[in-house]
Parts: sequence; structure tokens; C-alpha cells
Amino acid sequence: MTGVIAGQPLSHGPEIPVNRASNSDIPSFPDDGRVPVSARKGDVVDVQRRVRSRLVVAAAVVAVLSACDARSVTPVAQPNPASSVSSPQVRDVAQVASARVVALVGADGSSSRALVSVGSELLESVDTPVGSAVRAVAGDGRVRLQVELGDGTRAGGLARVPAGLWQFTVDGDVAVLRDPLTLWEIRRIRVGAGWGACSTGEVVVQSDGTNRLVTRDPRNLVELGSVRITGHWVAAQRLAGLACVQVEGRPQVWALVAGSDWVVRVDPGRGVVTAVASLARIRAEKVGLGGAIGAIAATSEPDVFWVSGAFPYRFKVRLVIGS
Repeated sequence: MTGVIAGQPLSHGPEIPVNRASNSDIPSFPDDGRVPVSARKGDVVDVQRRVRSRLVVAAAVVAVLSACDARSVTPVAQPNPASSVSSPQVRDVAQVASARVVALVGADGSSSRALVSVGSELLESVDTPVGSAVRAVAGDGRVRLQVELGDGTRAGGLARVPAGLWQFTVDGDVAVLRDPLTLWEIRRIRVGAGWGACSTGEVVVQSDGTNRLVTRDPRNLVELGSVRITGHWVAAQRLAGLACVQVEGRPQVWALVAGSDWVVRVDPGRGVVTAVASLARIRAEKVGLGGAIGAIAATSEPDVFWVSGAFPYRFKVRLVIGS
């Protein structure tokens, strides 16, 4: 009796030997079912005892194998039913973080592509029916201000820098520098697709929909370098929204794995994954929450992030390493 999970056969442990009597141990009777006079009463009793013994042993074997099934089956994490992204293997993970929802606010369900936390507000990049937009969202979820990009391109990453707010696009190869208060356009430049972006304070880090992270000058987005994630499960995935943080004085980037609930922490200087977490907890908070997570933003609180997608809510989560 075997089972299969994710294409792997389940082992039920060593086979339990069953003692079998040879045919010579059992008295033979005629084919018509009549017991011959020569057959002793003890022989019949012995046959009945052997049959009952075999039935007991067979029942024990079934019970043991069923128990092995129950212990061996470990559900494979599939937080987002629509996701085609596989789960990371334990050997791939440097550190594992758990996600805890600490707050949520209402949203209008627009497809969120990027978030930046600025004081009590969130700056958000979203897809709209006519293209994409950037908007300022108050702490209660109300949209205070929205500006359309206006050229039919899809929204991309956001990075707050001293000169303003860089807004990238996914398919337009354009980045727009905006005033973070009024969202007015200051200038735009040609640059590669920016699925996600964030600022470490010294450089802008950009994802381009592959396993590559690009570092850029925050003043003009001139490329300073890039790294690819190698030797890890995420090397075969696409990175999307980014959130820059400091870990023990070193810049690190939490990167969403596109089309999934997974987020990985990467050292942008070496391309090494330092931690991984599942954000599937937000779906437990609101049953039936569909769609992929599209945006993540660091906050002023250590290990606390805003998370959004095409959801009727924005979630504030805490990522706790090692729990």
C-alpha cells in the first residue's frame, strides 16, 4: 500500500513478516465439503484456530500500514492555489521567517505593483483600466491623490530618494521622477523594466522580472552593478516587488517571488539568499483572498512591512526569523 505526494512515493517502513502454515499442516478434506469420519475433532478446531490467527495478523498489517500513511503524509505548502511556483526545499534556506498579520486596512482592489511607506502615508503604484498610476494613500486606506502615467504602460517599482520618488514601469522602459508630496512629474529617463525597486539610502535596487537585482545611482539611475541569484531555489524564479532593510548594519532586500506568496531576503552585494518566508498568513486572515501578492514596503518598525495585491485590503505583517 503506497501513496504519492508531489510525485514522490511514500515509504511505509519495513514489511511485517506474516507466518504462513504449509499445506501439509492443514488436513485435507474431500471436494464435496463433507468431513470424513477419519478426521479428528481436534483437526477441525486446529484449522479454525489457524484461520482466525491469519485474519488477526492481516488486520494488524493493514492497521500498521494505515498508521504509516498518516505519519508520512506532509502537506506541500500551496498558499496560493493559482500559483505555479514550487515551494523552496529546506536545504535551500539559510533562515526561515514566519509572517504575523498585525493590522489591515481597506483597499479598492486595484492591482498594486509597488509600495513605499512615507510617514503616515503609503505611496502606491497600481495598474488601472487605462494604464498605470501612482497615488498617495492615507493611513485609513483612503486615496488622497492619484496621478495617471497616461501612456498605456504598466506600473512598476517605486523608490524614495533624496531628489524625490522614482516610478518604474514594467514594459515601458521608462522611469519617472516625481515630487513625493504632489506626485507631479519632474523628469523621466529611459531605463530597463522595473518590476520592483527600493532604496538602501545609498543606491536604488531594481528587479527586472528575472532572478537579477540591479543597483543604480539614485540621482540618475545609471547602472552601478548587478547580481544574479545562484545556487538557490529562487534562482529559477522571477523577482518582483522589493523592500530594502538593514540587517546588522548591512543592506538587505526582501524580494517577492512573482506569482506566489513567497518572499526572500537577499544580500544585494553578493546575490545570496539569507532568509525566506511565506506570506500565506494573509489568506488565513481573509478566507477566499485570491490573486498574487504584488507589492511590499518596509516601515519604520523593524521587521514590519506593508503587503498588497489586487485585494480589498492592505496587510501590515511582521516577519519573525526563526519562529
